[in-house]
Amino acid sequence: MISKEAAQERLKTFRNPNSSIEQVARLKKLSANLSILGQILIQAGPEWEKLQKDQKRSESRKYSVEQIKNLNPKNRLSLFNAVFPGIAAYVEAAWELFDIFPYQSGYQRRPFRNPKQFSLEARISWLQQLPHAVGGYEHQDVIWFASWAPHLGFWGPDMMGYLFAADARAHHFPHGTGRGLYGLGGCGTASLP
Repeated sequence: MISKEAAQERLKTFRNPNSSIEQVARLKKLSANLSILGQILIQAGPEWEKLQKDQKRSESRKYSVEQIKNLNPKNRLSLFNAVFPGIAAYVEAAWELFDIFPYQSGYQRRPFRNPKQFSLEARISWLQQLPHAVGGYEHQDVIWFASWAPHLGFWGPDMMGYLFAADARAHHFPHGTGRGLYGLGGCGTASLP
């Protein structure tokens, strides 16, 4: 298993220091509505800067991100492609997967399914945290994230789990990740023969 220090050094070689700038540039190519939603989601760009001056910015941010639920899948995927180019399809699949998860979100959550409930709170919470988990690595694919998730800090493993569940549901778990493809190891990534 790789040491924490060695993992952090190797991660530096993968990190894109211009990721926010590139994300904003991709978002500006979308419709105004999608661009605004994306900038608020990643907390960067001129629309995010405008929101920073708003005294009710927390409520405004939540409201803006909640508008993603009103997008049709094609527009939502366009937004996700601009924000998460390497994993957009998995982000969309994970977004849809929240409909079958048995748990709610929040302090008073209970483990049950309500087939009539659109699990917006858990979905939005995940989507708001995902840019922090993948920040600088948006261009990487799901196999890379499966290998490096234990080393992506506080946000990584939890946020990535939803992407991996979406991939497992759609296909199968990515080849090589359980076998220690990158020789990284970590909690939950035992190397198989």
